[in-house]
Amino acid sequence: MEAIGHVAKAQGMSQLAQKAHLSRQNLYKALTSGSSPKFDTVKKVVEALGCKLAVV
Repeated sequence: MEAIGHVAKAQGMSQLAQKAHLSRQNLYKALTSGSSPKFDTVKKVVEALGCKLAVV
């Protein structure tokens, strides 16, 4: 999650939060080191970054 947080900050947290349909506050909480975000939140963030998440 830490790496995703770095990418998110580089792209702009407000814009990413809007694309992921999350509040900026919840996005920051999810990407904080040591947090345990729900899978759905991670999926929304990854997709908002333009990537796909696959569980194999």
